[in-house]
Amino acid sequence: MKKCKNCGADIPDDKVYCPFCGTPVQVVPDYNMLDDEALSSIIQEDSEEPGKGQKHEIDPVIAQIAPELSNVRPAEKRKSRKKILLLTLLSAIIAAGLGIGLYLNSYQYDMARGQRALTDGNLETAETAFSEAVEKKKKQDAKSLYYLGLTYQKEKKTSQAEDALKKAFSIDSENSDILTALLRLYYDENDNSSIEALKDQVSDSKLSALIDSYLIEEVRFSLDGGDYSDDQTLKLSGEGGTIYYTLNGESPTKTNGIRYKEPIEITDGETRVRAVMINSDGKSGPVSEKTYRVTYEEPSQPQATPDGGTYTTPVMITLTGDEGCRLYYTWDGSDPTSASNEYTEPIAMPDGNNVLSVIAVNKHNMVSRILRLNYIYLPSQNQS
Repeated sequence: MKKCKNCGADIPDDKVYCPFCGTPVQVVPDYNMLDDEALSSIIQEDSEEPGKGQKHEIDPVIAQIAPELSNVRPAEKRKSRKKILLLTLLSAIIAAGLGIGLYLNSYQYDMARGQRALTDGNLETAETAFSEAVEKKKKQDAKSLYYLGLTYQKEKKTSQAEDALKKAFSIDSENSDILTALLRLYYDENDNSSIEALKDQVSDSKLSALIDSYLIEEVRFSLDGGDYSDDQTLKLSGEGGTIYYTLNGESPTKTNGIRYKEPIEITDGETRVRAVMINSDGKSGPVSEKTYRVTYEEPSQPQATPDGGTYTTPVMITLTGDEGCRLYYTWDGSDPTSASNEYTEPIAMPDGNNVLSVIAVNKHNMVSRILRLNYIYLPSQNQS
Protein backbone atom coordinates (compact mmCIF):
# COMPACT_ATOMS: atom_id res chain seq x y z
CA MET A 1 0.00 0.00 0.00
CA LYS A 2 1.11 3.56 -0.77
CA LYS A 3 -0.01 6.84 0.79
CA CYS A 4 -1.47 9.63 -1.36
CA LYS A 5 0.67 12.77 -1.11
CA ASN A 6 -2.40 14.92 -1.52
CA CYS A 7 -5.08 13.44 0.75
CA GLY A 8 -3.21 10.76 2.73
CA ALA A 9 -5.53 7.93 1.65
CA ASP A 10 -4.20 4.41 1.12
CA ILE A 11 -3.54 3.60 -2.53
CA PRO A 12 -3.48 -0.03 -3.68
CA ASP A 13 -0.19 -1.22 -5.22
CA ASP A 14 -1.82 -1.83 -8.58
CA LYS A 15 -3.07 1.77 -8.86
CA VAL A 16 -1.07 4.68 -10.33
CA TYR A 17 -3.43 7.35 -8.97
CA CYS A 18 -5.36 8.03 -5.76
CA PRO A 19 -8.87 6.53 -6.00
CA PHE A 20 -10.17 9.34 -3.77
CA CYS A 21 -8.60 12.56 -5.11
CA GLY A 22 -7.13 11.43 -8.41
CA THR A 23 -3.56 12.53 -7.60
CA PRO A 24 -0.99 10.52 -9.61
CA VAL A 25 1.42 8.32 -7.69
CA GLN A 26 5.05 9.57 -7.99
CA VAL A 27 7.07 6.57 -9.16
CA VAL A 28 10.31 8.43 -10.18
CA PRO A 29 12.21 11.25 -8.47
CA ASP A 30 11.23 14.81 -9.43
CA TYR A 31 13.57 16.29 -12.15
CA ASN A 32 12.97 19.98 -12.78
CA MET A 33 14.27 20.28 -16.35
CA LEU A 34 12.55 23.59 -16.95
CA ASP A 35 11.14 26.01 -14.37
CA ASP A 36 7.40 26.44 -14.01
CA GLU A 37 7.32 29.79 -15.76
CA ALA A 38 8.86 28.27 -18.89
CA LEU A 39 6.50 25.30 -18.75
CA SER A 40 3.45 27.48 -18.30
CA SER A 41 4.03 28.99 -21.76
CA ILE A 42 4.28 25.54 -23.32
CA ILE A 43 1.36 23.79 -21.64
CA GLN A 44 -1.20 26.58 -21.19
CA GLU A 45 -3.96 24.16 -22.04
CA ASP A 46 -3.37 22.28 -18.78
CA SER A 47 -5.11 25.08 -16.83
CA GLU A 48 -8.18 24.98 -19.04
CA GLU A 49 -11.26 22.95 -18.22
CA PRO A 50 -12.01 19.84 -20.28
CA GLY A 51 -13.92 20.64 -23.45
CA LYS A 52 -12.77 24.27 -23.58
CA GLY A 53 -9.22 23.73 -24.83
CA GLN A 54 -7.93 24.52 -28.31
CA LYS A 55 -7.49 21.87 -30.97
CA HIS A 56 -3.95 20.60 -31.54
CA GLU A 57 -2.35 18.18 -33.92
CA ILE A 58 -1.63 14.84 -32.33
CA ASP A 59 2.04 14.48 -31.45
CA PRO A 60 3.48 11.10 -32.59
CA VAL A 61 4.72 10.34 -29.08
CA ILE A 62 1.28 11.10 -27.58
CA ALA A 63 -0.38 8.99 -30.24
CA GLN A 64 1.69 5.97 -29.22
CA ILE A 65 0.69 6.15 -25.57
CA ALA A 66 -2.88 7.42 -26.09
CA PRO A 67 -4.46 4.01 -25.40
CA GLU A 68 -2.74 3.87 -22.04
CA LEU A 69 -4.11 7.30 -21.14
CA SER A 70 -7.70 6.35 -21.86
CA ASN A 71 -8.04 4.78 -18.44
CA VAL A 72 -6.21 7.56 -16.62
CA ARG A 73 -8.14 10.17 -14.68
CA PRO A 74 -8.05 13.88 -15.72
CA ALA A 75 -5.52 14.95 -13.10
CA GLU A 76 -3.18 12.17 -14.15
CA LYS A 77 -3.73 12.97 -17.81
CA ARG A 78 -2.64 16.55 -17.26
CA LYS A 79 0.48 15.38 -15.46
CA SER A 80 1.31 12.85 -18.19
CA ARG A 81 0.73 15.39 -20.95
CA LYS A 82 3.18 17.68 -19.24
CA LYS A 83 5.83 14.97 -19.20
CA ILE A 84 5.19 14.13 -22.83
CA LEU A 85 5.62 17.76 -23.83
CA LEU A 86 8.87 17.89 -21.88
CA LEU A 87 10.10 14.76 -23.64
CA THR A 88 9.07 16.21 -27.00
CA LEU A 89 10.92 19.43 -26.26
CA LEU A 90 13.98 17.50 -25.15
CA SER A 91 13.88 15.44 -28.35
CA ALA A 92 13.67 18.63 -30.42
CA ILE A 93 16.63 20.12 -28.55
CA ILE A 94 18.68 16.96 -29.11
CA ALA A 95 17.73 16.88 -32.79
CA ALA A 96 18.64 20.53 -33.17
CA GLY A 97 21.95 19.90 -31.45
CA LEU A 98 22.70 17.03 -33.77
CA GLY A 99 21.79 19.22 -36.76
CA ILE A 100 24.05 22.00 -35.58
CA GLY A 101 26.84 19.52 -35.01
CA LEU A 102 26.48 18.15 -38.51
CA TYR A 103 26.46 21.67 -40.00
CA LEU A 104 29.54 22.70 -38.03
CA ASN A 105 31.35 19.77 -39.60
CA SER A 106 30.08 20.40 -43.13
CA TYR A 107 31.59 21.75 -46.35
CA GLN A 108 29.00 24.56 -46.38
CA TYR A 109 30.03 25.72 -42.90
CA ASP A 110 33.75 25.67 -43.82
CA MET A 111 33.09 27.73 -46.95
CA ALA A 112 30.92 30.27 -45.11
CA ARG A 113 33.46 30.57 -42.30
CA GLY A 114 36.32 30.93 -44.77
CA GLN A 115 34.59 33.61 -46.85
CA ARG A 116 33.70 35.59 -43.74
CA ALA A 117 37.28 35.38 -42.46
CA LEU A 118 38.68 36.35 -45.88
CA THR A 119 36.42 39.41 -45.97
CA ASP A 120 37.49 40.36 -42.44
CA GLY A 121 41.17 39.92 -43.29
CA ASN A 122 41.60 36.96 -40.93
CA LEU A 123 43.75 35.06 -43.39
CA GLU A 124 44.90 32.29 -41.05
CA THR A 125 41.31 31.32 -40.24
CA ALA A 126 40.34 31.60 -43.91
CA GLU A 127 43.19 29.30 -44.96
CA THR A 128 42.20 26.70 -42.37
CA ALA A 129 38.52 26.82 -43.32
CA PHE A 130 39.09 26.56 -47.08
CA SER A 131 41.69 23.81 -46.60
CA GLU A 132 39.13 21.80 -44.63
CA ALA A 133 36.52 22.43 -47.32
CA VAL A 134 38.96 21.15 -49.98
CA GLU A 135 39.59 18.00 -47.95
CA LYS A 136 35.88 17.33 -47.57
CA LYS A 137 35.51 17.47 -51.35
CA LYS A 138 38.63 15.33 -51.88
CA LYS A 139 40.29 18.12 -53.88
CA GLN A 140 37.80 17.92 -56.74
CA ASP A 141 35.94 21.14 -55.97
CA ALA A 142 36.91 24.19 -58.01
CA LYS A 143 35.18 26.68 -55.71
CA SER A 144 37.01 25.74 -52.50
CA LEU A 145 40.34 25.53 -54.36
CA TYR A 146 39.68 28.95 -55.90
CA TYR A 147 39.07 30.58 -52.52
CA LEU A 148 42.04 28.78 -51.02
CA GLY A 149 44.16 30.15 -53.86
CA LEU A 150 42.88 33.68 -53.24
CA THR A 151 43.78 33.34 -49.56
CA TYR A 152 47.29 32.13 -50.39
CA GLN A 153 47.69 35.11 -52.72
CA LYS A 154 46.83 37.53 -49.93
CA GLU A 155 49.28 35.69 -47.68
CA LYS A 156 51.99 36.08 -50.34
CA LYS A 157 52.32 32.30 -50.60
CA THR A 158 52.78 32.43 -54.35
CA SER A 159 53.67 28.82 -55.14
CA GLN A 160 50.80 27.47 -53.02
CA ALA A 161 48.40 29.96 -54.58
CA GLU A 162 49.47 28.91 -58.07
CA ASP A 163 49.06 25.23 -57.23
CA ALA A 164 45.53 25.72 -55.84
CA LEU A 165 44.38 27.95 -58.70
CA LYS A 166 45.83 25.66 -61.39
CA LYS A 167 43.94 22.71 -59.85
CA ALA A 168 40.76 24.77 -59.74
CA PHE A 169 41.19 25.80 -63.39
CA SER A 170 41.85 22.22 -64.47
CA ILE A 171 38.46 21.31 -62.96
CA ASP A 172 36.60 24.32 -64.37
CA SER A 173 38.53 25.72 -67.33
CA GLU A 174 35.63 27.95 -68.41
CA ASN A 175 35.49 29.91 -65.17
CA SER A 176 36.63 33.48 -65.84
CA ASP A 177 37.02 34.25 -62.13
CA ILE A 178 39.53 31.44 -61.64
CA LEU A 179 41.34 32.42 -64.85
CA THR A 180 41.49 36.06 -63.75
CA ALA A 181 43.00 35.05 -60.38
CA LEU A 182 45.68 33.01 -62.17
CA LEU A 183 46.40 35.81 -64.61
CA ARG A 184 46.70 38.33 -61.79
CA LEU A 185 49.11 36.06 -59.94
CA TYR A 186 51.34 35.66 -63.00
CA TYR A 187 51.05 39.36 -63.84
CA ASP A 188 52.14 40.36 -60.33
CA GLU A 189 55.10 38.02 -60.66
CA ASN A 190 55.90 39.43 -64.12
CA ASP A 191 55.64 35.89 -65.50
CA ASN A 192 54.65 36.64 -69.10
CA SER A 193 55.52 33.14 -70.34
CA SER A 194 53.05 31.48 -67.93
CA ILE A 195 50.33 33.87 -69.08
CA GLU A 196 51.10 32.93 -72.68
CA ALA A 197 50.93 29.22 -71.80
CA LEU A 198 47.36 29.59 -70.52
CA LYS A 199 46.19 30.29 -74.08
CA ASP A 200 46.69 26.61 -74.90
CA GLN A 201 44.15 25.69 -72.21
CA VAL A 202 41.20 27.74 -73.46
CA SER A 203 39.09 27.64 -76.58
CA ASP A 204 36.56 30.34 -75.77
CA SER A 205 37.28 33.60 -77.58
CA LYS A 206 36.33 35.73 -74.56
CA LEU A 207 38.76 33.87 -72.33
CA SER A 208 41.47 34.21 -74.99
CA ALA A 209 40.82 37.95 -75.11
CA LEU A 210 41.05 38.07 -71.31
CA ILE A 211 44.47 36.41 -71.45
CA ASP A 212 45.63 38.82 -74.17
CA SER A 213 44.71 41.76 -71.96
CA TYR A 214 47.33 40.62 -69.43
CA LEU A 215 50.05 39.93 -71.99
CA ILE A 216 52.74 42.54 -72.61
CA GLU A 217 53.73 42.73 -76.26
CA GLU A 218 57.08 41.53 -77.47
CA VAL A 219 59.27 44.16 -79.12
CA ARG A 220 59.52 43.87 -82.91
CA PHE A 221 62.80 44.33 -84.86
CA SER A 222 62.92 45.79 -88.36
CA LEU A 223 66.04 43.76 -89.29
CA ASP A 224 66.82 40.09 -89.01
CA GLY A 225 69.94 39.21 -87.12
CA GLY A 226 72.92 38.04 -89.13
CA ASP A 227 75.94 39.19 -91.13
CA TYR A 228 76.14 42.47 -92.99
CA SER A 229 78.90 44.17 -94.96
CA ASP A 230 77.84 47.70 -94.18
CA ASP A 231 76.18 49.76 -91.48
CA GLN A 232 72.51 49.05 -90.79
CA THR A 233 69.68 51.10 -89.30
CA LEU A 234 67.54 49.15 -86.83
CA LYS A 235 64.02 50.20 -85.85
CA LEU A 236 62.18 48.84 -82.79
CA SER A 237 58.39 48.87 -82.44
CA GLY A 238 55.57 47.70 -80.18
CA GLU A 239 52.50 48.93 -78.31
CA GLY A 240 51.38 49.06 -74.70
CA GLY A 241 54.40 50.60 -73.04
CA THR A 242 57.86 52.05 -73.42
CA ILE A 243 60.74 50.22 -75.11
CA TYR A 244 64.09 49.93 -73.36
CA TYR A 245 67.15 48.27 -74.93
CA THR A 246 70.79 47.40 -74.30
CA LEU A 247 73.73 46.84 -76.67
CA ASN A 248 76.06 45.11 -74.21
CA GLY A 249 74.18 41.85 -73.75
CA GLU A 250 72.57 42.75 -70.43
CA SER A 251 68.84 42.24 -69.84
CA PRO A 252 67.19 45.65 -70.31
CA THR A 253 65.35 47.37 -67.45
CA LYS A 254 64.33 50.94 -66.71
CA THR A 255 67.55 51.28 -64.72
CA ASN A 256 70.20 49.92 -67.07
CA GLY A 257 68.38 50.15 -70.38
CA ILE A 258 68.36 52.89 -73.00
CA ARG A 259 64.93 54.32 -73.68
CA TYR A 260 64.15 53.86 -77.35
CA LYS A 261 63.44 57.14 -79.11
CA GLU A 262 65.08 56.85 -82.54
CA PRO A 263 66.53 54.15 -84.81
CA ILE A 264 69.72 52.38 -83.69
CA GLU A 265 72.79 52.49 -85.93
CA ILE A 266 74.49 49.10 -86.21
CA THR A 267 78.12 49.55 -87.15
CA ASP A 268 81.35 47.54 -87.60
CA GLY A 269 81.73 44.48 -85.40
CA GLU A 270 79.21 42.38 -83.45
CA THR A 271 76.25 44.03 -81.76
CA ARG A 272 73.78 42.18 -79.54
CA VAL A 273 70.54 44.12 -79.19
CA ARG A 274 68.15 43.14 -76.38
CA ALA A 275 64.85 45.00 -76.01
CA VAL A 276 61.79 44.85 -73.75
CA MET A 277 58.42 46.57 -73.43
CA ILE A 278 57.68 48.01 -69.96
CA ASN A 279 54.12 49.16 -69.22
CA SER A 280 52.78 51.85 -66.89
CA ASP A 281 52.63 49.36 -63.98
CA GLY A 282 56.33 48.71 -64.33
CA LYS A 283 55.69 45.18 -65.65
CA SER A 284 57.88 44.00 -68.49
CA GLY A 285 57.16 41.70 -71.38
CA PRO A 286 59.45 39.07 -72.86
CA VAL A 287 62.95 40.15 -73.80
CA SER A 288 63.55 40.14 -77.55
CA GLU A 289 67.07 39.97 -78.91
CA LYS A 290 69.02 39.74 -82.14
CA THR A 291 72.73 39.73 -82.92
CA TYR A 292 74.24 41.65 -85.84
CA ARG A 293 77.73 41.19 -87.27
CA VAL A 294 78.92 43.98 -89.56
CA THR A 295 82.18 43.41 -91.40
CA TYR A 296 83.29 46.27 -93.61
CA GLU A 297 84.64 45.30 -97.01
CA GLU A 298 87.25 47.31 -98.84
CA PRO A 299 86.01 49.08 -101.94
CA SER A 300 86.37 47.47 -105.30
CA GLN A 301 89.32 48.53 -107.43
CA PRO A 302 88.27 51.59 -109.49
CA GLN A 303 88.02 51.47 -113.29
CA ALA A 304 89.29 53.86 -115.98
CA THR A 305 87.99 54.54 -119.47
CA PRO A 306 89.70 54.38 -121.91
CA ASP A 307 92.21 51.77 -120.95
CA GLY A 308 95.94 52.42 -120.90
CA GLY A 309 97.81 52.59 -124.21
CA THR A 310 99.31 54.91 -126.80
CA TYR A 311 97.31 57.78 -128.10
CA THR A 312 98.04 60.51 -130.65
CA THR A 313 94.86 62.53 -130.27
CA PRO A 314 93.53 64.28 -127.15
CA VAL A 315 91.80 61.89 -124.76
CA MET A 316 89.64 62.48 -121.64
CA ILE A 317 89.92 59.74 -119.04
CA THR A 318 86.85 58.82 -116.97
CA LEU A 319 87.21 57.07 -113.56
CA THR A 320 84.47 55.02 -111.81
CA GLY A 321 84.22 53.27 -108.42
CA ASP A 322 81.75 51.81 -105.89
CA GLU A 323 78.84 54.00 -104.94
CA GLY A 324 79.69 56.35 -102.13
CA CYS A 325 83.46 56.09 -102.67
CA ARG A 326 85.85 58.97 -103.31
CA LEU A 327 88.58 58.52 -105.96
CA TYR A 328 92.13 59.85 -105.68
CA TYR A 329 94.88 59.71 -108.37
CA THR A 330 98.47 60.52 -109.28
CA TRP A 331 100.33 60.67 -112.66
CA ASP A 332 103.86 60.10 -111.47
CA GLY A 333 103.52 56.42 -110.53
CA SER A 334 103.40 57.08 -106.78
CA ASP A 335 100.74 55.52 -104.55
CA PRO A 336 97.77 57.86 -104.18
CA THR A 337 96.30 58.74 -100.78
CA SER A 338 93.37 60.81 -99.61
CA ALA A 339 95.77 63.80 -99.82
CA SER A 340 96.27 63.24 -103.57
CA ASN A 341 94.21 64.80 -106.34
CA GLU A 342 90.52 63.90 -105.94
CA TYR A 343 88.67 62.86 -109.03
CA THR A 344 85.65 65.08 -109.69
CA GLU A 345 85.43 65.15 -113.51
CA PRO A 346 87.06 63.50 -116.53
CA ILE A 347 90.85 64.01 -116.68
CA ALA A 348 92.78 65.22 -119.77
CA MET A 349 95.52 62.79 -120.70
CA PRO A 350 98.88 64.51 -120.28
CA ASP A 351 101.58 64.50 -123.00
CA GLY A 352 104.22 61.84 -122.88
CA ASN A 353 104.58 58.53 -121.13
CA ASN A 354 102.72 58.60 -117.80
CA VAL A 355 101.38 56.12 -115.23
CA LEU A 356 97.95 56.83 -113.82
CA SER A 357 97.46 55.45 -110.27
CA VAL A 358 93.93 55.48 -108.74
CA ILE A 359 92.41 54.40 -105.41
CA ALA A 360 88.83 54.36 -104.07
CA VAL A 361 88.14 55.32 -100.44
CA ASN A 362 84.77 54.47 -98.90
CA LYS A 363 82.93 56.17 -96.04
CA HIS A 364 84.69 53.99 -93.52
CA ASN A 365 88.06 55.21 -94.93
CA MET A 366 88.83 51.77 -96.23
CA VAL A 367 91.07 51.90 -99.31
CA SER A 368 90.79 49.79 -102.45
CA ARG A 369 93.61 48.18 -104.35
CA ILE A 370 95.50 50.62 -106.59
CA LEU A 371 94.62 50.78 -110.25
CA ARG A 372 97.73 51.49 -112.39
CA LEU A 373 97.51 52.24 -116.10
CA ASN A 374 100.20 53.43 -118.51
CA TYR A 375 99.16 56.12 -120.98
CA ILE A 376 101.40 57.35 -123.79
CA TYR A 377 100.19 60.44 -125.51
CA LEU A 378 102.17 61.61 -128.61
CA PRO A 379 100.38 64.57 -130.15
CA SER A 380 103.40 65.40 -132.45
CA GLN A 381 102.96 62.20 -134.38
CA ASN A 382 99.43 63.20 -135.11
CA GLN A 383 100.68 66.42 -136.70
CA SER A 384 103.01 64.60 -139.07
